[in-house]
Amino acid sequence: MKLSTYHEKYASRSDDEMQTRADVKEEELRRVFKQLDINFESETIRVFVVGCGERRLVSHHKRILEELTGKKVDQVTSDISIDHLSGAEGVIQHNAIEPLPGAPYDIVYAHVFLKFIESDLQWTVVKNTYDALIDGGVAIHVF
Repeated sequence: MKLSTYHEKYASRSDDEMQTRADVKEEELRRVFKQLDINFESETIRVFVVGCGERRLVSHHKRILEELTGKKVDQVTSDISIDHLSGAEGVIQHNAIEPLPGAPYDIVYAHVFLKFIESDLQWTVVKNTYDALIDGGVAIHVF
């Protein structure tokens, strides 16, 4: 299947450009985690990533969250279409206006995802992310 113009643009970026984008995400998440008092009890934390623009970011997300939590990460990455994520580990096709599958999760992470959702459906997405959390879990929405 042909990738959308948006996903083609992402796929054409160099590894250095993608690393720079990952570095920005890491700094954002570092600031978030610095503000939170989270103590994940299990050895492995379950993470659900809502939306992802490019397959190389899937492994960046996992690495970043493992570094920030000091835990092994079992990650599911979702998007409404997944052709652009082909070859990445743990990817599922999912529409985030529906409840998140496989819950509960320790962390649900969405980076600039809501800008792609019609405004009258955004609250549904936010609610779904919170509903999918374990007690004491955290939903992170970066705008």
